Amino acid sequence: MNKHLYIGSISILKLFALLYPICPGYFYVGGIAVREMILLFTAIMLVILTKGFVVTKRDRAYPLFIEIFIWSSVMLLLQMYHSEWIIVYTQVSLWLVVVYVGSEVINTKERFFSIIDCVIVGSIIVGVFGLVEEFTHFNFFSLVNTIGSKLNYNPTRLGILRIISFTSHAISYGCYCLIMLALIIYRLTVEKKRFLYFAGALMLLNEGFAMSRGPMIGLAIMFVLILWFSGHQLFIRKVFRWFFVLVIIVLISSIFVERARNLVKLSGYVVLAMIDEDYASALAEYGFMDNASGIGNRIDLYKWVYDESAGHRWVGRGAYKTFEHKFINSGGYVQTKSSIEVEWLRTFYRYGAIGLLAEIYFFLMLIIHAMNKRMKAPDEWEGHLSFARVVTALLMAYTLVLFSVMQNQEVQVFAVVIMLLVAYSRIRARSKAKNEYEAIGSN
Repeated sequence: MNKHLYIGSISILKLFALLYPICPGYFYVGGIAVREMILLFTAIMLVILTKGFVVTKRDRAYPLFIEIFIWSSVMLLLQMYHSEWIIVYTQVSLWLVVVYVGSEVINTKERFFSIIDCVIVGSIIVGVFGLVEEFTHFNFFSLVNTIGSKLNYNPTRLGILRIISFTSHAISYGCYCLIMLALIIYRLTVEKKRFLYFAGALMLLNEGFAMSRGPMIGLAIMFVLILWFSGHQLFIRKVFRWFFVLVIIVLISSIFVERARNLVKLSGYVVLAMIDEDYASALAEYGFMDNASGIGNRIDLYKWVYDESAGHRWVGRGAYKTFEHKFINSGGYVQTKSSIEVEWLRTFYRYGAIGLLAEIYFFLMLIIHAMNKRMKAPDEWEGHLSFARVVTALLMAYTLVLFSVMQNQEVQVFAVVIMLLVAYSRIRARSKAKNEYEAIGSN
């Protein structure tokens, strides 16, 4: 492969890493989704510029390629069974072309960092517009809503506008911020650049303004895991010890002090309101009149999805079959539930037990690969934390978050992170082989 073509392929990937993760799904030109146009352009150009698919060597990244291929193949068969040809195109173009070929192109640490930085630049763009949305209540991305899609503007929560930015829901944007903060933290362990601090501050503010408890809890879990992997186990133990002591003090105080008792109730209701709307209603007693509840019904949702999947529990009903379940709410009125806010349940409804097992297998293999002891210690060109360990923390937190939200537009940046993980595995393998070769040569 000649030098100019290789430079061309990494340039295409940089453009993809900048635009694809933040392109709204409602942005169409000539009846075609711009997001899909970016994906198609990238896939075609990568294949052309790299002279087709490169045969994958049996290096450290090879096992992960196999896991991605197995998961993608199962999902493709299910999607073709349900005649979801647009989704089939996306699955093939994204996971079997861009992620596959792109990880081959990212074969040096310089290219690896450049792709991460492009993704972070994209987060700065949406982060700035997120602040504009919060303080002006104007969503900049609504200007490119060329199909007139109804944007899901959430009511204020605790007086704060829940921003959605380029996504379709505040929870999805919260998940995007979670993923971006993982990448930013990693880059800061390597280089202390001003734009990285700026990006981190923006994403933290945007995460707060999204006001989504699931992603916020996930962020706290991810921070704790990153600190643990960084060697701060003693600090974490001390924090948890003091936190436990504080909780005990508050609980004892609640017996005698009404304000402390209300604080305990309030804290419990805020968390429980995520899964049960009865607790959301109880929050009204404390002045939470502006959408303090979550989506609710997440416990009942398991039975509802199971019931509505009757006769289709192996292969599901497909992505185009709308979920509808009627139930009587706490006010005594008949209500129709038409969304599934748990990713694992949505996968079961769409693609049945086969699809659910394939998705669980995929996430499990990603975590196992990232936790590989050979990638525990950072390489010589990294900081004090390896990329694999940051991704491990992210995947563990994100897997838990998906019990309270369905995967949405954050899947675009999620795919880029997986591409980077595969590329990182290969770069580490080559670095190790080079060091061993040099060691043999010096002897």
